[in-house]
This record gives sequence, structure tokens and C-alpha cells, in this order.
Amino acid sequence: MKSFLMRFRHDFLRALPVLICGVIIAWCSFYLLFGTSSIFVLRTLKVQEAQLEQTHDTLVADRTQVEDRVVRMRPNSLDWDLVEEQALLQLGASPEAKALKM
Repeated sequence: MKSFLMRFRHDFLRALPVLICGVIIAWCSFYLLFGTSSIFVLRTLKVQEAQLEQTHDTLVADRTQVEDRVVRMRPNSLDWDLVEEQALLQLGASPEAKALKM
């Protein structure tokens, strides 16, 4: 009985570094695949980044367009075509209808 326990202890101590390395490798693999900084999360973040960049570009274009219209409506640089277009829109007539009359 004593020799069995001694042999088991000796075999266990020889296998302990391999077991520890196996556990560490398994933990790192799990974290790499399913952790907070995993491959899947990184892919999801890249997709979100692309969507947000597209939304940002759209908003920047809209803002640029609004800023251009504001500059054109200032008293110092009044664009009479834009004023006429805005008046037609406010009165319910479309600028396309006016273009067809001409």
C-alpha cells in the first residue's frame, strides 16, 4: 500500500507541470474565444465601427449642407434663388412646378 501511494505521489508530481500548463492553455484559449476582448467581440466592434463611420459621414454631409444654406441666407450674402425656393416651399408650391411653367 505504501509503495502504491509513493508511486502515485511521484507520478502526480511528475505530471503536475503538464497539468498546470494544460489548464493555463485552456484558460487562455477560452478567454481568446469568449472573453471580453475575444475574437468575436473584436469582429462585432469592427462592424459597429463601420456602421458608426457611415452614420457620421452622413451627419457631416447633412451638417455641411445646412451650414451652406445658412451662409446663403445671411443678409450679407443673400442668395435670391434660395429665398425664392424657400418661399415656394412655405407657400406649398414646389420649385419643380415653377420650373415647368418657364
